[in-house]
Amino acid sequence: MQIISFQCLRALSVDVVLRWQVDLLFNSGNMGILHKLFGAENSPELEAFRMKAGKDIFFIQSAKGPSAIVAGVVENGSISSGERVYFISPGGKKMTCRIEVQQVGENGPPKPHVASVGMKVGLILRGVDRGEVEEGTLLSGSPQ
Repeated sequence: MQIISFQCLRALSVDVVLRWQVDLLFNSGNMGILHKLFGAENSPELEAFRMKAGKDIFFIQSAKGPSAIVAGVVENGSISSGERVYFISPGGKKMTCRIEVQQVGENGPPKPHVASVGMKVGLILRGVDRGEVEEGTLLSGSPQ
């Protein structure tokens, strides 16, 4: 018969209890208690993209048609080039367009990026003409 000291049993039971608690916190039910409170379910990255147009708005005309370049800071979610944004024009018309994302860089030419929360970006709104977007216009990744 082997004798196991009380201290070893105590350490073993603490380890088992800690593993159970970690499993409960992270893995039980719907992603665990901590994931519900702090995890991916409440992550702003998973919510719809949202950005208000800043005061820097430029309009260009190219062979592909009109475009607006809107600068601002991403308030919520993320979006990448080729995706659609939705907004309501100053005249009340519901608009949608494909975008290209350009990060406002410190050095060198801007490169296409995924725009995510807190980033200063310029969105190129394809097919948008003068008067269809202005400072304060809310750009959204969902049509609601």
